[in-house]
Amino acid sequence: MRTLLRRWDAPLIMGIRFMYGLRIVGPIVIGSCGVPPWRFAVLDVIGAAIWAPLVGGLGYLFGHAVEVLVGDIEQFEEAVLLLIIVAGMVFTVVRGYLKSRAEKRAMRPEPDS
Repeated sequence: MRTLLRRWDAPLIMGIRFMYGLRIVGPIVIGSCGVPPWRFAVLDVIGAAIWAPLVGGLGYLFGHAVEVLVGDIEQFEEAVLLLIIVAGMVFTVVRGYLKSRAEKRAMRPEPDS
């Protein structure tokens, strides 16, 4: 493992940022394999400099694509807000009704068998 890491340490250190679930374990394994801290720090900064604009840019493009597909979203904002408020009120009323029914059932005496 050490030989493989020493041969491919630069792409691995820069690429570990892109591998889901390895952000914590990756640096620990790399550090235990003897990569000098200064080398890891420099390569990690380079990886971050690649990762941040790439992920941010993809998010921006995705948001722009959704806006183009959906069209002018602003005309629906008030209706969606009203729908959310009404749904919250209905949920609260139904939950209160069901809770009071459950409390009444709990207070009823059980019939003798």
